[in-house]
Amino acid sequence: MGGRRSIRIGFGAGLMTILLMPVLIGWPTAGRANAIQGDAAATATRGAETAALAALRTEVADLRTRVAALTTPVSVILLDPLATGTPTPIACGQLVTNFNGGAATADDVTLDVLQTRSNVPLTPPGADVEAFAVEVSITNASDAPLPISMPDFRLTACDGRIYGAVRGGAAPAIVDDEVVAGDQTRGWITFALPRGAQPARFDYHLPSGGRLGQRLTTEDGGVSGGVTQGCAGAPGADAVGANATGGDGADGGDAVGGDAVGGDASGACQGS
Repeated sequence: MGGRRSIRIGFGAGLMTILLMPVLIGWPTAGRANAIQGDAAATATRGAETAALAALRTEVADLRTRVAALTTPVSVILLDPLATGTPTPIACGQLVTNFNGGAATADDVTLDVLQTRSNVPLTPPGADVEAFAVEVSITNASDAPLPISMPDFRLTACDGRIYGAVRGGAAPAIVDDEVVAGDQTRGWITFALPRGAQPARFDYHLPSGGRLGQRLTTEDGGVSGGVTQGCAGAPGADAVGANATGGDGADGGDAVGGDAVGGDASGACQGS
């Protein structure tokens, strides 16, 4: 009897081992698969965290650049330093206040100088700098977008020096952008000049190589002693490029005589 019971127990244990063997063999394989999946998930998480950290660093760098721009005083952007040669002075009279009819066209782009503004506040302010702003409209009559870049705008002073546009001046400002075909943009372009410098002309250099310009002063003072004269009208805008057409100048203002005080009367010059 005892022998048969031992045989049954031995047989049962062997059968159980045979039945459990696939489970025992497959368990390490399933464990490895779960471990591989866990590693893949961890790798994906680390990749997402790395990308998020890189984006955050880029944002921080951009914010630092903006803060630096707000705290760094505006400086004069001189496009023709004296090292390149002596500038050619321009004969200047009074600043023009009436630009009606001064639009000019070249390469299917029309520039219209609308008005100017002296002593424009700058943000941040500049040391020994005076800001001068020009409001313009730019019309793109071509069949392609017109890229606009701030270095395209230049201001020549009466002493012949040429200056580039700066940010932080009159608003709304024209900055780096593009004008779609058939559209128009309008805004201010600001220049930082040394104190005492007088603006003479404004130029917009087209991407095509053409140029649209506008004289900002009269060629004489518009006033003479003894005999009162009217203000000279704004000179017409000039253009260089394909199908270039210069603008007509504005009419001169009527003369208004001033009172004589102990000498020759000098008439006050007023624009129309």
